[in-house]
Amino acid sequence: MPEHGYLKRTWAEISLDRLKSNFETLRARLPAGVKIMSVVKADAYGHGAAVVAPELERFGSDAFAVSNIEEAVVLRQSGVRAPILVLGGAPAAWTDVLIRERIETSVSSFESARRLSEEAGLVGGTVSVHIKADTGMGRLGIRVSDAASVPLAAEEIARIAALPNLRIAGMFTHFATADEPDDALSARQFALFSQLRARLAEMGVDSGLCHCSNSAAAALHGEYACDMVRAGISLYGLSPDNEPHGALARRCRLEPVMTLKTTLVQKRRFQKGDTISYGAHVLERDADIAVVPVGYADGYPRLLSGRGTVGVAGKRAAIIGKVCMDMTMIDVSGCHADEGNEVLLFGKTEDDWIPAETVAALAGTIGYELICCIGRRVARVYIKDGQEISATRLTTA
Repeated sequence: MPEHGYLKRTWAEISLDRLKSNFETLRARLPAGVKIMSVVKADAYGHGAAVVAPELERFGSDAFAVSNIEEAVVLRQSGVRAPILVLGGAPAAWTDVLIRERIETSVSSFESARRLSEEAGLVGGTVSVHIKADTGMGRLGIRVSDAASVPLAAEEIARIAALPNLRIAGMFTHFATADEPDDALSARQFALFSQLRARLAEMGVDSGLCHCSNSAAAALHGEYACDMVRAGISLYGLSPDNEPHGALARRCRLEPVMTLKTTLVQKRRFQKGDTISYGAHVLERDADIAVVPVGYADGYPRLLSGRGTVGVAGKRAAIIGKVCMDMTMIDVSGCHADEGNEVLLFGKTEDDWIPAETVAALAGTIGYELICCIGRRVARVYIKDGQEISATRLTTA
């Protein structure tokens, strides 16, 4: 067994200290009394929901959001007791699990609510639901496209409220462009949502906890906070906007929670004209080329081939040739690099920082995708109070 309990091949350090700092920073930015629903879908954006969610609950998270019911069950098995919302909705066949595990689900139509109501009656319990209103995302939800559609949407929600074995715990919508600099749509979406909320109140329908704001809206538009905000990417210290250097996260004083590292396993001297990696990249000069055991099977993007850089002893080393499935070659000429040295792929250490947003931009994507796609065979190493407290084992996949 390795000394650290995991193989120091390629690993992701998850700072629970930074997670706590980010949560407290977000809490301080919100109006008094506004709740935080921590979004931990996609295995807490690749950080490991079974560890991250219980920590967030200890920090004071009021509720949690996941994508599907399987993710919700994992949270309950991890000891989370706070309310959990399945954003994507749960099939009626899982109603018994919803009731037994006290899991809330979104509903996007009267018909989906009716099926849940019927199943809940058979099981002998009550399902708590959040009504999803589609005010402009064009995805799931009861359509609210303009002021004229508000009464129709309100009538459909009133019919849902009248169903037996259901309880409306909340109502929400999702902003489509809150992360964009010239965002006019969010104001329109919020206005429609507010009109719907007011219409329901006039009808005597309790819409429960209302929530609109995602990370971008929570950071930029406090006026949209309603009763609760859904904090996702900001908890993990990345920017919700598409700025390649994470400017919004830095302005909000958020710190990246994940730092991806690998180890230099071989270093050799190559001559001008030698070829490197698939596609036979030809060296234009003599160079010290090192191999690091990380590739696209680990979630390190192949699109970084020939354009990305990594951190070696505080300096930048360029990726040479194609990123392979399991290995990548880097030019360490001029770096004080030896076999066994740590290599920074993205994230923040005491003396270096490569923003995940910058790496993602080079790969033609966004920080969200980069961190969510870090593979299962990459060990997650958890840091608390500056000390390593636990690590996942590598899988054989």
